[in-house]
Parts: sequence; C-alpha cells; structure tokens
Amino acid sequence: MKQLVKYALALFLVVAYGVLSVSISLLPVSPVRRRRLRTQVTTFVCRWGLRLLGVRVQYRGEVSASGALMVCNHLSSLDILIIAAQAPTVFVSSQEVQQMPLVGTLARLGGTVFVDRRRWRSLPAEQQKLIHLLQHGFRVCLFPEATSSNGRRVLPFRSALLDIARTTGSRIYPYCLSYRSINSQPLDLERLEQLCYFGDMGFLTHLRQVFRCRRITARLVALPPVFAGETGHRKALGEQLQRSVQQAYTPPPPARQMLC
Repeated sequence: MKQLVKYALALFLVVAYGVLSVSISLLPVSPVRRRRLRTQVTTFVCRWGLRLLGVRVQYRGEVSASGALMVCNHLSSLDILIIAAQAPTVFVSSQEVQQMPLVGTLARLGGTVFVDRRRWRSLPAEQQKLIHLLQHGFRVCLFPEATSSNGRRVLPFRSALLDIARTTGSRIYPYCLSYRSINSQPLDLERLEQLCYFGDMGFLTHLRQVFRCRRITARLVALPPVFAGETGHRKALGEQLQRSVQQAYTPPPPARQMLC
C-alpha cells in the first residue's frame, strides 16, 4: 500500500510540474525570465520529490555562484533532483535523453539544454547557448562523464564544453556526489547499484529500484573552484577537474567486506 501511495504522489508531482512548466511557457515574458522561472519551479518540485522518495542530502561547502559552471560525477537519476534542489540550475544533457519518453519532455520543460556530442559542427552553436546562460547569471551544470556510472569510480571527463568557462572567464565549480546509505544501512557496491542507472539498464527498472528504497542518504560536496584561464588547454582542464572529483570520491567497499 505504501508503495502505491508513493507512486500516486510521484505521478501527481510530475503532472503538477508539467502543468506549471507549460503555464510558464505561455507567459508574456522574455526567454531569459521564462527560463529563470522554470529553474525556480524545478528547484521547488525537486525538493518535494526528495521528500517523497525519502532522500536526505548532506550538502557540504558553498553553493556555486550565479553565472558559474559546475561539473559533477553522475550516478543516478536522483542526481538531478539533488543538484536542482540545492539551487536553481540549468542542466546540460544529450540528445539521447531528449528522445526518451516522458524524461525528455520533463527535461525540456525544465529548461535543459540538449547537445549532440557526436556532431562537432554543432558544437560552436551549443557553446554559444551556454555562454549566453552564464552571462545572464544562470548556474549551469555539466556531467562531463557524458553518462552515468555504477559508482565504482569517476569516469574520464570529456572536455569539449569546458571551453565556455575559458571564453567567459568563469570559474568552474567541481562537485562530488555520493550515496551513503539505503534504509539506514551503509552501502556496499552491490547495494549502490540499486540506485545507479548504468549500462543496459532500462529506465523503468531503475525507477522501480529507487522507489523500493524507504530512506536514502546522499552527500553533495562542493570542491575548490578552478580558474579555467590558468590551465593551458581544455583537455588538461578536464583532467584536472576529474582528478579533483576522483580524489574526493570514495566508492563503497565490495559486499564481502561489509560487516554483518
């Protein structure tokens, strides 16, 4: 019964979010103002979503400044809620996400910017979109791993979009996200996979696993900002950011090392 109530409330929250987002798109305001309203609504809804799912987040460090680029490792669909709940954020995602049923629609309504990493010719135009957002004071979030992982390590960072920070003279704020416990029990690698969305896993399977958890504890740590202009080229910048997040990330132990 509790699971049915959770699903029903989640459906209500999704529908309410869709209605609010569509309503904002009809307002006679500038595109910048419209996107700002969308990010604010997304923050409000994500905070309620975390409550509904029983997710408690330990936020450590200062929130990145407005008009700043943040980068973070990527493990789960919950990552979006955790980051957006902290402060209004514009996310950057792939064309593949845009094409996913429902998920793509919700992301688009929330103001997500979609990029096609396979088409290098489109990269300059996509960079200009993000530069425009930074110049208007938006917090922009990249997941430079370009996919979500099983949490065993931080994957290499792709650096193509990091040039926007160099162009605008912005600082880049690296964040390390980790999951600490499920149902008050410390995680091992096997239990962590209940939360992660990776490999060939279907999205509905991932959601069912998340919904089965009664309580989840996560931690989002803000690491020292990096000045993009101080790094020789973008690949070195990507490697520096990846090392920073990797050093802060501690994966759970294998299951056999967990104490009963």
